[in-house]
Amino acid sequence: MGRTLFQMLKTHWLTILLMGGWFMQPFGKAGELIFFLATLISLLGSGYFSYIHAKKQACEEEAERIKRLLSHERHDALNHIQVMMGYIMLNKTDRIKAYLEQWVERAKQERMLSEFQYAPLAVALLTLKHRFKHWDLHVSMSEEMKAISQADEKRLLSAMNVVLAWMEKKLAHEKSYLSVTLSLMQEMDNVVLEVEVTADGEDMVTLFGSAEDWRELQRTVCRWRGSCNLMSHGKGLKLELKTDQQKK
Repeated sequence: MGRTLFQMLKTHWLTILLMGGWFMQPFGKAGELIFFLATLISLLGSGYFSYIHAKKQACEEEAERIKRLLSHERHDALNHIQVMMGYIMLNKTDRIKAYLEQWVERAKQERMLSEFQYAPLAVALLTLKHRFKHWDLHVSMSEEMKAISQADEKRLLSAMNVVLAWMEKKLAHEKSYLSVTLSLMQEMDNVVLEVEVTADGEDMVTLFGSAEDWRELQRTVCRWRGSCNLMSHGKGLKLELKTDQQKK
């Protein structure tokens, strides 16, 4: 907080000085007008430079985020290559074929995710594995999802963020290694997101919460014309959103 106040004073020191002079100047109405104009010009100037600084800082933070993502992707690619090299050394060519098929399927899913009209949704889905590093996370979607409107995509992103944040809170103290699968599909007039959680040994992780927790989650999801329910045995959540008209 002290640093923020210091930065504000450093940025607007001239404006503050002029405002002080405005109240103490002995030149009457003419002095008030001169100090008023000088203060206004100084305020506009410091505001402009603050905007430029904030924009520059935002660009640097975004570049740093992209740098981290690229680093993670490079690390993942090297892991895949090492796995295949291990299979080659062990002369298990059949394993290489199966592994490459899995890799190709993952690439197809990522291509479909990248085709959403609303770029923030595509980026969010493609980077979920980096956001939730403590989960073994997989995302899949059906071809029908390509038909939803951009408005539906925006609502899906908002509701999905709420559901995932709720789940992360519920699973915060889970000690088992968690595998989380997100499945996107369209059923009749609904966009459906299923989030299924599995722990070590294929054991299902239950997500039962208090009644108040559920009411709060339902109230929040309702803002985007949706509903959220437990899947069978509490092994995950099913989010349903009413769709708008389809894309032309």
